[in-house]
Amino acid sequence: MSIIFKVLIFWYSLTSFFKRKILVKNIGKDDLVLDVGSGDKPFWRADVIVDKYLQDDQQRHSGAVVNDKRKIFIEGDVERLPFKDKVFDFVFCSHLLEHVENPDMAIAELVRVAKRGYIEVPYAIVDLLMPFPPHLWFCFYKKDTLIFHQKEKEKNILIHDTERFGKIFYNSSLVQYLFAKDYKSIFITLYWRNNLKYSVTRVKNPYRYIYKEELHEKTLFIKISFVLYKIFYFFITGLLYKKKKIDIDKLLLIKE
Repeated sequence: MSIIFKVLIFWYSLTSFFKRKILVKNIGKDDLVLDVGSGDKPFWRADVIVDKYLQDDQQRHSGAVVNDKRKIFIEGDVERLPFKDKVFDFVFCSHLLEHVENPDMAIAELVRVAKRGYIEVPYAIVDLLMPFPPHLWFCFYKKDTLIFHQKEKEKNILIHDTERFGKIFYNSSLVQYLFAKDYKSIFITLYWRNNLKYSVTRVKNPYRYIYKEELHEKTLFIKISFVLYKIFYFFITGLLYKKKKIDIDKLLLIKE
């Protein structure tokens, strides 16, 4: 039974990946596309890629970067993007906003520089059952509003118990299968145009995370998964991506 579950989990995870990362909607063939904060797995359709740490691998899952000379890579902060207003047709931002200090500032910048876009963050239930230390926010989506609730430094007894139970619950084959089959139960996948409704709730004693040196040590599995993604990335871009002639100076804000 566990083998069957593993096969199904792999299949649904693969189809989820394609729906969320490959078959992204609302992008025309000539659209100028920006990717912000994708780390070691940049969006294949992006023409310009922005990351806060192009050299430092502490916040990269594999500690590496896809070096695609057809794309423009810029070191920048999502809270202060170095671009003029509405210069991009589409912006892709996946699994970044739960990491930043000010998601409200980040969203305002995404909306400022692009006409439409896609945002993906994990639902709060994922961070409650199986917390990921670098995540600073619990994320919800209600009444067409993307909601961020800041994590507190001191966990209450309910959260402690939920996490202890969650490790057993979340790692079970059945739960992994159910989550993989219905990715929208664990990920908020949101398309927006012109504007985006959001809400940010802060706490008095917020949780902070400091990236540690040992994160530079990557497991063999992570290294292999990055190589496989890199092969896939260059296959799909070689097949479908059309390089554009981009004058980056026309996109960038003028430094005073």
